[in-house]
Amino acid sequence: MSEYDIVTQCMALIRVKDQYFTNLLLKINAKLEGLNFMLVIEQTPSILVVSKVPTFILGMDALFGSSEQSDIPPIVAVVSLMKWQLISSYRASGRTQSLKLEMIDSLFKPVSDKMDEGIVRKAFLDFYTGLGKRKSDQIIIFRDGVSKSQFNQILNIELDQGSPDNVSPGTIIDNKICHPRNNDFYLCAHTRMGGTTRPTHYHVLLGHIGFSADDL
Repeated sequence: MSEYDIVTQCMALIRVKDQYFTNLLLKINAKLEGLNFMLVIEQTPSILVVSKVPTFILGMDALFGSSEQSDIPPIVAVVSLMKWQLISSYRASGRTQSLKLEMIDSLFKPVSDKMDEGIVRKAFLDFYTGLGKRKSDQIIIFRDGVSKSQFNQILNIELDQGSPDNVSPGTIIDNKICHPRNNDFYLCAHTRMGGTTRPTHYHVLLGHIGFSADDL
């Protein structure tokens, strides 16, 4: 058996009209990593936070059939930024996954020390190559199709695939995301064996002893 990586597109002939072709061509062009449009703020890099340091942006969703189609596996789709600061240019990829599995389980799938068959591997490699073999400084992920009751599952199952390591024990954050006037800080005091480490948020309500933030 041979498989050829040839891009194909199926059309419903009964719906063929000029607008139908226009919409279809826009989708095909985007899937072939073409550029359909560009925002004004992309031409003069001025996107808040994103334009300051290399930022990788991902969008992910898991699509399920209707209740009458319970035997059809979910389809996982991921779109990702191809070039830093050009947020209108993105690549798309998709695959099926196990039945009745609500979380995306194939973001990363290491098969050896140097090989990974996960759905986002090539996306990261393309972005890394486009930056001149430099890793992004920050990552933004948009995850669609998730209810509030699934937030913890997203953090502990999907996000945990991004790295085998958690935040280092002893990590302290005491600026930028803290209260502008109150004395507060975040501390990850110990290693978590499974899932994602969550910092404890400390508030100093009264401080007669005179500890500075670093002393404390």
